[in-house]
Amino acid sequence: MDGVLVLIVLLAVYFLPAVVAAFRRHHNGGAILLTNLLLGWTGLGWIIALVWSVTATRPADGEFRSGQRPSELLGEGMSRPAAPDRARPPADPRR
Repeated sequence: MDGVLVLIVLLAVYFLPAVVAAFRRHHNGGAILLTNLLLGWTGLGWIIALVWSVTATRPADGEFRSGQRPSELLGEGMSRPAAPDRARPPADPRR
């Protein structure tokens, strides 16, 4: 039974870069998983996948980095404040 627990912990550590990428909804999550799966055993491949998984993510079209849409960020029944009414400046009398 102890051997199974050790195997589970080792697998969790091995796939840590892929798990981090999945939780962060990284736009290259599939490539990170493949790098982790195929090259992670080298040590250098695991480090590359881990660093890649924590790099900046590119938001999907119309999506904020947090994964929320603007309406979700503002809350129920709230809207963006209206722009203040700005009167046009008076015309230049010298013209």
